[in-house]
Amino acid sequence: MPFVCRFYGHHAVGIDVADAFYEGLAACLGVQRTVVRVEAQTPLPDLGGRFDLITACDIAFNEKREGKTRGLYWSREDWQFFLNDLVAHQLRTPGTIYLKLNKEARGRVLGIDRRAYSRDALALAARNGAAVSRWRGTIRLGVTEPREIRLSLSGEDVFTGFQSCSSPPNGGRGI
Repeated sequence: MPFVCRFYGHHAVGIDVADAFYEGLAACLGVQRTVVRVEAQTPLPDLGGRFDLITACDIAFNEKREGKTRGLYWSREDWQFFLNDLVAHQLRTPGTIYLKLNKEARGRVLGIDRRAYSRDALALAARNGAAVSRWRGTIRLGVTEPREIRLSLSGEDVFTGFQSCSSPPNGGRGI
């Protein structure tokens, strides 16, 4: 993605975990790449300025890996910290945060693995005015001025923000 952005005249910075293949590929394409692991409750380092657009596609950093245990994912509080860090330290305002989630493991039913997008991330984003799609696992949060991302108020239904979600791709019918 940074290579395409640069082709169209934009300045882009890619962040990712250390990987020899991607390091070589980025070097060949002349892409600025910063090696950093995105972790729960940990601010991102200074990436050399603020950005008009922050994207993260096919997110896998929200899976907590503790030893060989898998299937533990970020809480709403972890997502809140991450989004607040992006707004406070990385995003230029006005600006946009666009996230494309990966489906998370939700157990097995009748021998079939169940997977779904993070309800916590989607609900939190929707409560804070983001356009979300439960069907595509996308979040588009436009920020016009610096502000705090808030958890839902006590006693409120955290999923009421889904009323503004887009319809499923099959014209509104369930799958």
